[in-house]
Amino acid sequence: MFIPIHIDAAIGGFLAPFYSPKNLKWNFELEHVKTINVSLHKYGRIYSGVGMILVKSDYKIPEKIKFHFTGADNFSLKSGKKRIYHDPHSEHDKKDNADKYDLHINFSKSSSQITSAYYMLLKLGIDGYKKQIKMCLQHSKIIVDYLSGLKNTNGNFIFFQVNEPYYPNIAFYLQDNDFPLEQIINDLDEKYGYSIAAYKMGKTKDIVFRLVFKYNITDKKAQTFLNALKKVIANNMKMLH
Repeated sequence: MFIPIHIDAAIGGFLAPFYSPKNLKWNFELEHVKTINVSLHKYGRIYSGVGMILVKSDYKIPEKIKFHFTGADNFSLKSGKKRIYHDPHSEHDKKDNADKYDLHINFSKSSSQITSAYYMLLKLGIDGYKKQIKMCLQHSKIIVDYLSGLKNTNGNFIFFQVNEPYYPNIAFYLQDNDFPLEQIINDLDEKYGYSIAAYKMGKTKDIVFRLVFKYNITDKKAQTFLNALKKVIANNMKMLH
């Protein structure tokens, strides 16, 4: 039995093709993979909530999401031809009464999100997005290098990086339960205005936090945040001892 697979590639699916396409496979090589969707709202420079889906050329669209019609006005439930556009004003289409189908989505609000996505894809292209993702990784690495090297008084590393190296959304696992992470995050918010997302994993004491480095973060902004982070950590470590 052949079961087609849909891959929710999310943000990583948009990053991989532009960072290292030779090493990070992002395609339809697996026989069962027929559709892949990616998010555009973080690194595609599009409004929040916008994504994109790609369909493999040999995949037959399910009947329930196709709109069939025959001739200019009559709708049909018959199987569609490969031609997916029908113009009732075309002389060719008027005399061609063969079954056709259209694939579309009906929106109940402004189409600005779709048109802006189309505009950005055309404007930046492969080279533009490659440059953008590379810059995001460079800026996130400033923080990654610092956090990855932090050690406690016993010489053990305080944090463990849990995200992939090509991902400018960086995530760390707290390995030292005595490290005042909660107070540090509060101080960063109250004193410097930086909001950091941290999560307790279920009923355990395990804590993971993440930082998102988008295209509008510069070297200067990353360094400014690093300086604030160093000050807050130093102050809290003094109080701890």
